[in-house]
Amino acid sequence: MATNRYTGLVVDKTTQVGAVGMRVEAYDLRQRVKGVIAAAISDGNGRFTLSVSDSVLSSLFADIAPVLYFVVSNGVNILASTEKTNRWNAKRSSSGRIEVNTLKPIASAPATLAKYVVEGIVADME
Repeated sequence: MATNRYTGLVVDKTTQVGAVGMRVEAYDLRQRVKGVIAAAISDGNGRFTLSVSDSVLSSLFADIAPVLYFVVSNGVNILASTEKTNRWNAKRSSSGRIEVNTLKPIASAPATLAKYVVEGIVADME
């Protein structure tokens, strides 16, 4: 099965420079699936890549096209949500840009940010 990717750039609105070390999380817009679908940290240029395999999407959404939005945080505060603007149909690869205001957060982040949970069986170690 294929893996679909969202490659993006997190940019500070004030400086128009890539925002380094931002956590980008993807959520289900229709809230059928609760919690983080995919997450990444922006690199030294503000770039990030989210990846979701077709098999994961099928197990979470069946045949419904998953529309995801992004939440960006710096580990302390939530800096942006694209719930009403930048969305991703995760059944295909895409790209985009997310602007954040590092000086004006929109909310405080939860005390502990979501951690990665990997479930499954290792079928081939090589």
